[in-house]
Amino acid sequence: EKVSQLPGIKRGKDYLFHVTKLLQASKLNYDISDEIKTVELGKMDFDVQEMKLSVRNLDIKQKYYSAIVKGYALGIVVSSTTPEDEKLIDEILSKISFEVK
Repeated sequence: EKVSQLPGIKRGKDYLFHVTKLLQASKLNYDISDEIKTVELGKMDFDVQEMKLSVRNLDIKQKYYSAIVKGYALGIVVSSTTPEDEKLIDEILSKISFEVK
């Protein structure tokens, strides 16, 4: 998403602030962590916020990754329902790479 003309969005955590406001306004039952961490994926820093979503007796753990690259918000959202799924997703993300030109 192009964010270069939006005031105050300089880092992924700024973008995640607006994402969480939209999710909180939805009718879905999100439990959103206040903590935002910074992690490295593919030699790029991403801000990460964890959330939980309960849908029909199913608990879904989500991680929202966001980085601002050349005026655009780059986002990755991953969802898991078991610790095994989460571990597999983490392994996949550890192999990701980006090339910014």
